[in-house]
Amino acid sequence: TDILDEWSGDDTDELFELLETQLGEVGIDLKTEPRQDEDDDDEEDEEEEDEDEDESEDDDEYFEDEDDEL
Repeated sequence: TDILDEWSGDDTDELFELLETQLGEVGIDLKTEPRQDEDDDDEEDEEEEDEDEDESEDDDEYFEDEDDEL
């Protein structure tokens, strides 16, 4: 419960650091690997934003062509 008192409740990495410290004091080595899905989500979000920008540019070209005909 001391660990939870020290933890701010926001950052999970902070919680794991506190756990690692406490377990290290009694000789237990805690190993963690970074989550891969976080990186994948960021890349997907960037790709979606790029696609959205391309679509809006296409819309602008459509309206410009329409104005020329009038």
